[in-house]
Formats: sequence, structure tokens, C-alpha cells
Amino acid sequence: MVAWQRVATAILLACTAVALLSRVKNFVGEDRSEYCREESDFHVERGGAFLHGVPLADVAKAMPFYSMPNAYLCHRMTPAASNAVRSAVLLAKAAVVFALGAQLYSGPCGAGAALLYALVPAGGEERWLYVLTVLLAAYFLVRRVGAPSMTNNVWLGAACGASLLVLSPLFLFPFLLVLYEWARDRKAGAGRARNAAALCLLPFLFLIPWAVMNWRLSGRFVLFEDGRADVNIITGVLGLVRTMGIGDYRGMVVPADQSILLWAAGEILRHPLRYLAAFFARLGYAASLHPLLALASAASIWITRKREDCRQLALLAAYFFAIHCLMPVHENYFVPAWPLLAVLASGLLASWTRPASKRLKAVSASTVYAIFALLLSAQACVLALVLAYPARAGDPRALERELARYPNNPWLWSQRGMGRLRAGRAKEAVGDLARAFALDPLKDRQINYAWALLARGGPATRIWERWKPGGFGMIIDLRERVLQAIYLALEGRRTEAVAAMENVRKYKCASNECTDSALAGATPLPQIILEIISSWPAGKRPAILNFFSGIPGFGFMRENIFVDAWLDAVRLNFAAGDRRSALERLAIVESLRLDPMKIRKLALVYWDIGSYSRSLAILKRTDIGGPGDADMLLDMAVRAARSNQRRAALESLAFAESLSMDPARMRRLILAYRNLGEPRSALRVRCRLEDHGGLWLDQAESAASAGDRNSALAYLARARDLGLAEEESRRLALLYQGLREYASALEVADRRIRARPDDAQWRNDRGVLHALRGERDAAISDWNSAIELNADLMAPYLSLGSLYASLNRRKEALDLYQKAVLRRHVKKGDEGILRQILGERKKLLSAPSVRLQ
Repeated sequence: MVAWQRVATAILLACTAVALLSRVKNFVGEDRSEYCREESDFHVERGGAFLHGVPLADVAKAMPFYSMPNAYLCHRMTPAASNAVRSAVLLAKAAVVFALGAQLYSGPCGAGAALLYALVPAGGEERWLYVLTVLLAAYFLVRRVGAPSMTNNVWLGAACGASLLVLSPLFLFPFLLVLYEWARDRKAGAGRARNAAALCLLPFLFLIPWAVMNWRLSGRFVLFEDGRADVNIITGVLGLVRTMGIGDYRGMVVPADQSILLWAAGEILRHPLRYLAAFFARLGYAASLHPLLALASAASIWITRKREDCRQLALLAAYFFAIHCLMPVHENYFVPAWPLLAVLASGLLASWTRPASKRLKAVSASTVYAIFALLLSAQACVLALVLAYPARAGDPRALERELARYPNNPWLWSQRGMGRLRAGRAKEAVGDLARAFALDPLKDRQINYAWALLARGGPATRIWERWKPGGFGMIIDLRERVLQAIYLALEGRRTEAVAAMENVRKYKCASNECTDSALAGATPLPQIILEIISSWPAGKRPAILNFFSGIPGFGFMRENIFVDAWLDAVRLNFAAGDRRSALERLAIVESLRLDPMKIRKLALVYWDIGSYSRSLAILKRTDIGGPGDADMLLDMAVRAARSNQRRAALESLAFAESLSMDPARMRRLILAYRNLGEPRSALRVRCRLEDHGGLWLDQAESAASAGDRNSALAYLARARDLGLAEEESRRLALLYQGLREYASALEVADRRIRARPDDAQWRNDRGVLHALRGERDAAISDWNSAIELNADLMAPYLSLGSLYASLNRRKEALDLYQKAVLRRHVKKGDEGILRQILGERKKLLSAPSVRLQ
């Protein structure tokens, strides 16, 4: 490197250091409570669940190397240590930017890129680690172009995998890169497939522990953030440009039983122009955030367009913008892209400088590899916690265990307190939340403590009298205002309370308006109100429901999500003797569009209050027919009869009679009709019962157990004349077999096989019957047919193998047993038979007369 370049590099790096110091001062002076808030974009609550091994419902909503480092900074480190870590990562990012610029162009270009990065306005601090992983992927991408090898493919794949543990946007980039390189050079050698495998498969190896954890927790295959992108997918398809606040978008737009991705694909196909217009509007918005940087990088890309390393870095930057613009965007989403554009823009100086020396590139590379090694070490620790999480969180006393280990951890006290509060145990929650607030006086903890005091009641609720709500921006800020309105309502100051809720209804999200949008009403306000009502002492809930439902413009209080709250209030009204209020609320619930589960709950409330006719009328609005439904109707009839509601009792019995019932329930129905003085109805059911094949099979089994062979055969003959179901027919054949009536059993088996010739189980059963009759050839034929029809059914292997062994056809028996052992899809009920096969095989192998070939 010539002297002037060294001087220029040193000057630019000095300026970079000064600019970075100002960045450090910004987050050192930042209010710690901002990024340690439990509901913030730092996801410290989910990271805390992993660190402490305590259960949390949506723990997988953020990737582990996103939430856990943030939680560690907040829960385990002092503010000074936390700032030191963030400063070190900021310096590491600047070092990678410099190394990337030097690798591409020259030392001055690298220093210029670092300075540009330092001068770009700070933002998206919650992505502090993600920016580093994207820069590392960019560095290994450029290095791989200059020195293609399997080793560099592995480094790039590992860097992409490391980024996926923070956020998922780069998951498609390796595939795009492979397609680009194949299109550019279709004559590549045979090693192309190996290179593609390293690039495309290695990143997903990093996600295996995450997928295993999610499978153990939920039984679902979850590879990335669980449901975190749902809101953006929905709003993006509907044409929104910028992200919106959190709300029940799925419940409003997408049917509950439909995949969001399939729904989104259908919407895009139906409205392609709307979607494309929104996509280009998002690209325009992204470019407008730093227009000069975007123009400079575009000019540099054009100038260096013949250089493959520049083209691939430009491909990464373009991919990054495009993948985000598929959905609504926020300015923070593009924070990792500005350093890439800074590097590309520094290429404008490349024609006036000489390439970096080998020594500078080597030193830069060593620095980058050291940074990456530290990052991978930290990720290994995080993945260990991920794998251990299901077992740790599965401990019923996990939270108590952690509180005993960390008694001064405010987050743990807050977790226990909020769990108790949401369970309606406000008195117990107050102490925990007071302890959490005393240990760490964050605004969130103060709001939760005041919430518990208000729910508990008493003089301490006066804390809300002097309460000064802070600025809007997060859900807890909205909750704070709702709680203050409840306080005013409970104090009898309804006018002030209604005015306060009017202000809440006009709440604006941090990024956009929640109410005045394409998704009007998508505000999280209904969920917050429901959450607060559910945490309240039961006796006070009706008053709060009345307050909210009486506010103009709060029609959402009659939506489906409030059904349980209204029904609880009904029960409380009846318990207090307020029948009029209870019936008014039941009328509200009946006016809603209820799903089948909610209809059942409504019917049970009518049942609880003794209105059996109304309960039955509501039940008829949904699909019922299971055994539990028959029991419910029979119980209802008994209760109605005891309450002298004969008509309701008879209607319940008639409804029950229309359902499919087993003999035991039919006997209950007969008894209920007799008790109500309805002998004809009882006789009608008795006739149905006598035509029930299962009843005659029960009688036959009882007679056979008592040694009454003749009666057993008579009962079986009666059952045989009826139309029996599959399992009843098998039971009939087995009972005949037990009575040594093999011919009759064979007739049953022959009839079933004629009806279902591909049924392997019946073939096996008939083979057993032939063997019992001494018809060996017929038995062998049936067992071979059963194996051909279902090679995973173990019973015919054991039966046929035993017959071969008894006939001294040992080699055939061993071959058959070996074939059974090699089956991979053994049914759960056949595991015992497989163990018998292994035992028989072992006996044959140990026999001295057997010689293995």
C-alpha cells in the first residue's frame, strides 16, 4: 500500500472511531428500561424463559440468538457490563465492514465504508447481533468469490446458519446464489452439487436443535419464528406498505382452519396488481430512508458491474431489500442493509486506489475469523439451552426452583406475580409484583403492580388517582390507560372514565394507526380488555363488563371472544339472585355468531340455571352425536324430571334416542322412559336394544363363561342374523372359535372376506381357523395372502413361522422371521408379537441342527 493510502486509511479510521464513540454514547445514555421491557421488540421475556427454563406459551416466537442475548444483558449483567458488550459488538461490526471493503477494493475504501456505516443514523438497536451475522455472511460471500473452495462454501453456509438463529430473512439466499451461479456458468464441473449442498443444507443444520425443541413442546414442525410473521403476511397481502400494531388480524381475515400461506397465495392470485403496487411502494420507501447512500451504491454497482465479487455482494443487498418488501416494512428491517450499501458505495473510490496488500487482507481476515469464532461459541451455548428447555420447563416447580436460585431476579418475581394475577389471584400477585418493582423499578413493573392493587381493591387503589400515563408505543401503554379508566369507573366517575376510553380508542400504534386503516378494528384493545376482565375477582367482573359494553363505539364487547366473560357474569348474577341481569346477558350471548364449542357452553349455562327446554333448543343448533352427548342429554332429562319439567325431560330423551347409543346407554334410556310413565317409548327402545348385535354377543360371552354352551350358541345364532359391524363380526368369529365351532367361525370369516377381499386381518384369522381344523395347506395360503396384503401385520408371520418350524421346515421359518424383523412400520399393538417372533427366531438359531448359509 502506498504511503498516501496508509495516511488516508488512518485518517478515515480515526474519524470512524470518533463517529462510533457518539454511537456508543447514544445507547449508553439510553434508558435501560426501553430495551428491557418485557413486551418490547427485544423479546427479553422469551429469552428469560430460555435462560431460566420456565414455561412460556409463545416462547418460540423469537429465534433463540435474538431473545437470549438480550435477556442476558437485562437479567444477568449490570448496565455497565451490558453497555460494554454492545460496544464490543459495535466495534466488531465496524471491523467486518472495514475488512469487507478492503477485501473488495482497498484499505481507503474499507475505511471509507466503515466511516459511512458509523455515520448512518442509528436505529433498530434490537437487531444489534443480526447486523453482525449479515455482515459476516457478506464477508464470506466475497471471500468465496476470490478463492472458490469447499472450505469457503462451508464458511458461507455457516455464516448464513448463524444469521438464521437470530432472524430468518436469509433462509432463501443460499438457494438464490446457487441458481445465479448455475445460470452464469452452466458448464461447471461435477463438484457443483457438493458446493450447492454445503451452501443450502449447512444453514439448516443450525436449526435442528430449534426444530427438535419445538417438536417436543408442541408436536409441530417449527423451523423459524413461530407465528411472528403472520401479521405481516396478512397485512402485506392486503396491500399495506408499512407495518401495523399488534391485533387479531388472523381472527378477522383468515379462517381459523386455513393455512395463512395458502390464504395469502390465493389473495395474491386474485389481486396481483394490488400486491405488486404495494411491493414497489415498499421498495420506494426503503430507498427514501437513505437516498444518497442508495444512489451512491447503485452508481458503484454499475461501475464495477463486471466484477463477480461486487455482483454477488449487490445480489445479497438486492435480495435483502426484496425479501422484506414482500411484506409490510419498518425502517428497522433495513438496518443490516445499510452497511452493505456503505461498502458498495465506497467502491466509487476504487479506481483512485490500489488493492489492499496481502498483509492487510490477512490481518482483516484473522480479525473476522476471530469474531465469527466467538459468535459461534456463544451460539453453541444458546443451542444447548434450547435443547434442555423442554425438560427444564417441564418441571412443575420450574419457577419456584429459579426463584430459590435467583431470589433477587425481578423478572422471575414478575413472572410469578403476573401468572397469579391472570389467574384471578390478585391478593397473592400484589406481593410478587411489589418485589419485582422494588428490585427493578421499570415502568412496566410499576404498571403491573398498580394493576394488581386495583384488582385487589382497597385504599391502595388510590395510586391511580395521581397516575400520569406515559407516551404511546407498546401494548402495556394501552393497558395502562384502560386500567386508569376502570379505576375511574369503579370510583363512580363514569363520565371521566368514558372520556378516558374514548382517548384509548383513538390510540395510534408506534408505526401506524390501528383504527383508521385497511383493517379497521384490528386494534388489540378487545384482547387487552378481555385479559384485564379475566384477571379480576369474579364478583367484580359483571360491573366492569357493564361499563365497557355501555361505552358508545365499543360494539366489539359483543364479539365471540367475550362469550366466556359474559357467561361467567350470568352465573354470578344468578348466584346473587339477579335473574333479570342474567337473562339480559344471556340474550346478548345468543345474539352472537357462536362456534359449536361456545354453543355448548351457552346450553350448559341454561342447564345450570334450570332452563332445560332452552338448553335443549340451543344444543340442537350444533352437531352432536357422540357418547358424551348422549350422556349429557340423559342427565338433562333426569334433572328436568326432578324439577317437574316433564316436557323438557321428554324432549331430551327423544333427542337422545335419535343418537347412536351402545346397549348400556340404551338401558339408561329405557329406565328414564319408565320413570316418566312412558311404557310405549320404553318398549320401542327395548325392541331396538334386542336388535343390537352387541347385546347378544355380551349374553353369549356371559353364557360361555358360565359353561352354558347351548345358550351361548343360541345367543350367537341370534347375533349372526343381525347386521353386525366389522369389530362385532370379528368378536362373533372369536366366540365361535372359543366354543370350538370352527365351521361356524369359518362361515363368518368367509362372508367378511367376500365383502372385503383385501382385508389382511381376516385372512390371518381364517388361516388360524384352517390350522385348527388341520387344513395346513389352506392355512399356509391364507397366511401368505395376509402377508402380501399387509407386510407390516405381524400375526401371520408368527403363525406361519410356527407351522413351518413344526413341520421341520426351519430355513423357511427363519427366512420368514427375518423378513418380519426387517419391517420398519410395526403397529403399536403388534410389538408383543414381534418380541415373540424374535424369541422363536432365537430358538431356531440356537438349535444344533441348524446350519446358517
